[in-house]
Amino acid sequence: MTVRSPTESEMGTPPAGRRGPAPAGRGRGVFLCALSVLVLSTPACASKQDIRQLREVLVAGLQRQDAALADLARELEALQDTVEIQSDMVVDTRGGLARELRQIQGQMSRLTELTGQIQRTLAALRDQMSDLERPAVGTLRPPARDSTLVGNPIAGGGDADQAWNTARSQFNRGQLATAKFAFEHFVQIYPEHENAPLALYLLGDILEQEGRLEEAVQGFLRVGELFPTYDRVSQSLYRVGALYVLLGDPGQAEEYLRRVIATYPDTGAAALAQEKLREIGG
Repeated sequence: MTVRSPTESEMGTPPAGRRGPAPAGRGRGVFLCALSVLVLSTPACASKQDIRQLREVLVAGLQRQDAALADLARELEALQDTVEIQSDMVVDTRGGLARELRQIQGQMSRLTELTGQIQRTLAALRDQMSDLERPAVGTLRPPARDSTLVGNPIAGGGDADQAWNTARSQFNRGQLATAKFAFEHFVQIYPEHENAPLALYLLGDILEQEGRLEEAVQGFLRVGELFPTYDRVSQSLYRVGALYVLLGDPGQAEEYLRRVIATYPDTGAAALAQEKLREIGG
């Protein structure tokens, strides 16, 4: 008796035009169905050879299905490894970004600190430029005496020097109230002393430190009015312009700053006035 070979539908083989192994469960189910069909269609008088051939066909089909399942398992394992690697890469990338962010924050902190140091250095340089315009040694005589400042003038003398040293010492120690009183007394008693114009200048500085900006403006203007040949007149006018900036009057500020540049072009005060004009857009 001739045993009929199973058809493609009975073996679970995909029709023409379709590729790829069938799912494992479905493949085994197809083979079991094929086995049932073959058994039912086989006459009862089938020989042992027919049964052996049928068994070989079924075993070959099962082996193909097992091979397909093994390939699928390897693909799944490779896919799992890929997912794990990508997860590790995401974690590493996130950690690297966090480290870079911390480094940027540290650099910003150092930059802020460096900026503060530069600003303090510039302020110190400005103070040094101001100190360069100290009064020259000699007698500075005002053209006229202000009756509000002049009491009993006594020119020169050890008492004048002692009064000056006392006033300047109080100023250097930051005792502004005491220094203000001492400078006012010095100008009243010794208006012709060589340090009288500097006393007026420092009085304006004290008023500015006390926040009395309008009075400070008048104090600095008095320096040039009473002592027009004094070396710090240019610096006094610059201070007036800077005070008008603080007072919110850019028009007056620009007027005095330009006067400094035009009248005293080769002084440190002129350079400061130009910088201040750039700041206010004048």
